[in-house]
Amino acid sequence: HPGIFREAVVLQMTWPGAPTIYYGDEAGITGWTDPDNRRTYPWGHEDLELVGLHQAMTRLRKAFPVLQHGSVKPLCSGHGFIAYARFDASHSVVMVCNNLEEPQTVSVPVRDIGIGEGCAMQQIFATTDTGHSAIPAVVGTVKGGMLLCRLSAHNAQVLTTLPTGQGETLDI
Repeated sequence: HPGIFREAVVLQMTWPGAPTIYYGDEAGITGWTDPDNRRTYPWGHEDLELVGLHQAMTRLRKAFPVLQHGSVKPLCSGHGFIAYARFDASHSVVMVCNNLEEPQTVSVPVRDIGIGEGCAMQQIFATTDTGHSAIPAVVGTVKGGMLLCRLSAHNAQVLTTLPTGQGETLDI
């Protein structure tokens, strides 16, 4: 399922350690077990949306050093969703992922990583069943130490408090 694959790319690129892209994953190559584990690269027929997703997530990882070197903290999880943070002394990035076929709303305890009451959070990257976006959008304000996240089906979101304005594009 394309939406689930996009979620996995976000998780891999935001989780601690060095992300590994197996030959052709970025172009949409599929396979099964040996000897059919990997077909030839589809030169000229790549899935350009998937290539763009991998490029954008690589740029995001480079633009936010906390994704390379920060600590990780699980924030919450439940049926079909997970939320965790990467943080250091100066910055926090929150990932929320809905792996269900239907939308859901979750409360994420961002106070656990020092994000204060009344702080506006914005989405800096998101995936869906049909693609991805790096256009920042304000998603909510921290109330009672919690951020209410509305997630569409097969949706991964990367959130931060970085003060880029709504509607501005990040260079990722």
